[in-house]
Order: sequence, then structure tokens, then C-alpha cells
Amino acid sequence: MGYRSDVHIGVAFDDAEVLCEVMSIYPMDPNVRKHDTVSKWELMHGNVLYYCAEYVKWYEGYDEVKAVEHLLDVIKLFADERNISVAWYFIRLGENEDDLETGEYQNGTEGDGLMSYLLDAMRVYRSVGISFLEPIRGQELS
Repeated sequence: MGYRSDVHIGVAFDDAEVLCEVMSIYPMDPNVRKHDTVSKWELMHGNVLYYCAEYVKWYEGYDEVKAVEHLLDVIKLFADERNISVAWYFIRLGENEDDLETGEYQNGTEGDGLMSYLLDAMRVYRSVGISFLEPIRGQELS
């Protein structure tokens, strides 16, 4: 069965044209094509890409993980070469109660605002769910 995690990644761009350029280069990677990871990113609010995978094996060496993370590599390349304004935020929540991993990156003049937006939009909540059956009426504990 293996250890499972929930993974969420948000990538915010200041410029929708740059987002389109990045998404035209991203599919050129063989792993991206093999695992069709382009289709696993959703466009939100016109300038945010969002990735969500729940109950997955998220190990650094796995090809599909490399394919998803390749987008972050492409973004860093754009940021270095063209000084674009972009930010990304990564959350991996493991099965164990204390297993939480986050990562972030920002670049450009609007990077702080983009990161603030992502941090406000992506939060980890832990809760307890109780689903007891209805108590048996009239029966006392002894």
C-alpha cells in the first residue's frame, strides 16, 4: 500500500501571457507527456495554476512527481532569465499527524503580493470528525 500524502501547489503569475508561455514549454518534457501532468493543473482566477493530488505516493524519485515539479523548474528558469513576477506555494500533508512539508518561491517586483495571495488562499486545517451512532434511549451505563 505505501505511505500516502495530499499535495497542493499554487502558482501565481503577475502576467497571464507569461503563464501561457510557461505552459507552452512545460509539456516538452518527456515525463510531463508520459504522465499527462499538464491536464492535472487547473487555471484559477485567470493567473493562478493549481495542482491537487490526494492520497498519492509522493516520493522524490517518482517520475510523475518529477513531472509535476518540472513546472516549478520552468518557472525558476523564466524568473532567472526574464525577471518575471511569480510565486509558488507547495503543501504536502502526510498520513502521520506531524508530517507537514511546505515550500515557497517568489520573484519579481510583484512577488510579495502574489505570495501573500497564495498564503491566504492555501491553508492547512486539521479537525476531528465524530460519527457515533445515535445513543440507545433509556439504557443506562452500569
